[in-house]
Amino acid sequence: MEWVGVEIGKRFFRTALLSKKRGSIAIESLIETANVKPLDHPLQKKRIVSGLDLSNILLKKSLITLKKLRDVKKALPFQMQTLTSIPTEEVLFSPQFVSHSPEGFHFLYFISTKEHVQEHLKKLSYFSLDPDLVSAYPIALARFAQFLFPNHSSLYHLHFEQERIIFLFIENHLPSRAISLHMEEDEKKEKEAIYLFDAHPTLKAKMSHAFASFRTEPLPLLFTGEKELFCKSEQAVLSTFSQYISYLLSAPEKEGRFAIPIGLALDGYSSSPVSFRQKTFLPSKQLSVLGKKIFFFLLFLLLFSFSLTMGGEFFFKKRKAFLDKKWKELCVAEKIEAKTLLSLEKILQKESKDFPYYSRTPGVMHTLSWLENHPIFGKREEKKPLFELNDFRYELLEMPTLQEPQKPYRIRVEMEFATYSSFWASKFHESLLEEENYIEKNEVEWEPIAENRYKASFYLKPLSLKELYDANHL
Repeated sequence: MEWVGVEIGKRFFRTALLSKKRGSIAIESLIETANVKPLDHPLQKKRIVSGLDLSNILLKKSLITLKKLRDVKKALPFQMQTLTSIPTEEVLFSPQFVSHSPEGFHFLYFISTKEHVQEHLKKLSYFSLDPDLVSAYPIALARFAQFLFPNHSSLYHLHFEQERIIFLFIENHLPSRAISLHMEEDEKKEKEAIYLFDAHPTLKAKMSHAFASFRTEPLPLLFTGEKELFCKSEQAVLSTFSQYISYLLSAPEKEGRFAIPIGLALDGYSSSPVSFRQKTFLPSKQLSVLGKKIFFFLLFLLLFSFSLTMGGEFFFKKRKAFLDKKWKELCVAEKIEAKTLLSLEKILQKESKDFPYYSRTPGVMHTLSWLENHPIFGKREEKKPLFELNDFRYELLEMPTLQEPQKPYRIRVEMEFATYSSFWASKFHESLLEEENYIEKNEVEWEPIAENRYKASFYLKPLSLKELYDANHL
């Protein structure tokens, strides 16, 4: 499988073609052309990954204090909504798992808006390109650093281009902090190289502030990009910020110039790539494949339903004939011997399983009482409830039948509620995920439906005999 990373600047069009054979990734070609629209682009049949510039994304860190990873995955969509003040319907998130500690699970979020992604895709459409993946420049530079120096999980990365300078602090092979400095037109020199801090007078102060905010212990520094733009740039940075830099890491000149497109292609190979092609921005190729899968799935369901109907009708007719025969035999019998009654009574006494037509699941009143006395949902501040229940649905989905007497009772509760605090809503969601006595595991669904309004659904767990007795004597 091949991936092509694409970087488009004002004066250049760079592509990096990477292939993976026997688990090893290799760079096949690096091409740079002028930024003009090609008539017949050779990339149209390749798997393409492009990236958003740092100015079009936000990097946010978050800690989720849950114990189990499956619960964390369910809490992620709700957690992401608290990271930005931008309306939820306008934002796109791409979370990256960082690490796990005793406090919980650490995540790094790449955040952008639908407007930025739409503008990016419109720009690529000018080149007749429809990328399979829209990633981000910071993660591309981090992937490139990991590709060249896999043993350096933490380092600084300084990437030069005529249009901007990107400065990253990479931690655990992910961009922990990043700044992007766009150079003004009068500061660019195309014919002769100039000294770094003369070209960008504010860069020295901004880098000093960035170094101080990143961390204290010295780390290696990786230089990539168009280093020929400035004279002795590596020595200038090393001598100015020697207290923060342990030593310099050197990338091959050509590969360093293509650090962003190489890194974008590497992100395509990642098991967890940064992707902003979500929701309405899915690539046309993926929509076509998805449409075919839906068609064949519906065809399968149709054939399966037809087979089930025909087979079920035959089974029920056979079962009905059997029951009719047994009923006639009982009607013919004049009496049942006392010994038979005693033997049946002993069998019932020894029976340890539940009687199939008596439910041990909580009723409506017991469920409402449980919510009212819940330590979070029933919480009050200044004698006023934190939560307002707007809608409550108690639905019996499955139950035992004559044909299937061992079929369990399955009850689904769906509730809509409002609260002024997203913090307490998050806490209530976490409590539902961790509930073990009342709710079936891995069956909690959560959906924000409006500002400060939420919908939750879950399946009730059968009660013990003592709990059932208490529930019936409320």
